[in-house]
Amino acid sequence: MTASTRNAFTAVVLAAGKGVRFNSDRPKVLHEILGKPLAWYPIRLALDAGASKVVCVVERDAQAVRDRLDAEFGAGAIAYAVQPERLGTGHALHCAAPQIPRDAGKVMVLYGADPMMTRATIDALVRAGRAADLVMTTALLDSPAGYGRVVRDAKGKVAAIVEERDATPAQRELREINAGIYLMNAALARDLLKKVGNRNAQREYYLTDLVGWAARRGLKVAAVPITDPSELVGVNDRAELAVCARAMAQRINLGHMKRGVTLADPSCTWIGPAVTIGRDTIVMPGCLILGQTAVGTGCVIDAHAVIRDGTIADGALVRAHSRIERGRGAPLP
Repeated sequence: MTASTRNAFTAVVLAAGKGVRFNSDRPKVLHEILGKPLAWYPIRLALDAGASKVVCVVERDAQAVRDRLDAEFGAGAIAYAVQPERLGTGHALHCAAPQIPRDAGKVMVLYGADPMMTRATIDALVRAGRAADLVMTTALLDSPAGYGRVVRDAKGKVAAIVEERDATPAQRELREINAGIYLMNAALARDLLKKVGNRNAQREYYLTDLVGWAARRGLKVAAVPITDPSELVGVNDRAELAVCARAMAQRINLGHMKRGVTLADPSCTWIGPAVTIGRDTIVMPGCLILGQTAVGTGCVIDAHAVIRDGTIADGALVRAHSRIERGRGAPLP
């Protein structure tokens, strides 16, 4: 078995949420961070990490989501499953099950409105999954309110996840929380999904119940800890969208600087996740660089330039307040 075959998995991205708190006609997962819709981030992450197939779970009337994601990744690159009613994460995975190949080895569950997960965490999940039936992400928080708690047995092994609404007072004191990303054997997922019930405060089918089922059957459940709190940030409203956008911009900017790009003022420089910039290029304050832009080496991007889907040759000067879209330059009005 080759390494690529051994690491292959089917990714299921849960993206059927309405996003009521956005107070918007736009689907939640189409709200943007740095020019890309929220759902782009987990899908791109899964593909980069080696997913052999991506299944996006959407609501019944989600043509706008399909159209945008097909435009981003290409028609046919993503499969879609419909969740006709929002009955919980377990129900969403159940709706995706027919799209999961029968010969799939592993299934990874990601979330369409959680853009901050990193490749390092996904790679750690894949490594842990080679020796475990089910792998989950966890984190230790000083203030765990709002999260499901990880319950361990006397030997320190993961025994269950308890949602906060259903937790006892003692369980609510636990600091280890469920960070929500899972990797599991595909056959196990199909078997356990038949057994997940909705006997809980919300009357929903929790994906977290799979952890307890697996542990009680004596299967190996592993936990991958997340130490960077920024990875836990999800988006449920416009305030959280702004927080995520700032955190993502800082992460992207730091990456460019480590690769030899000078950002005169990273705090007011916005660079999209698909942008490439060559070494020794200088980007002055207030620039917005988005889309599939490719900036060469040794360039100077002067202050307040806006570039979308542009190609900037090595050594070029982009003057202040320029606007370049799809390779065409024009002065700002």
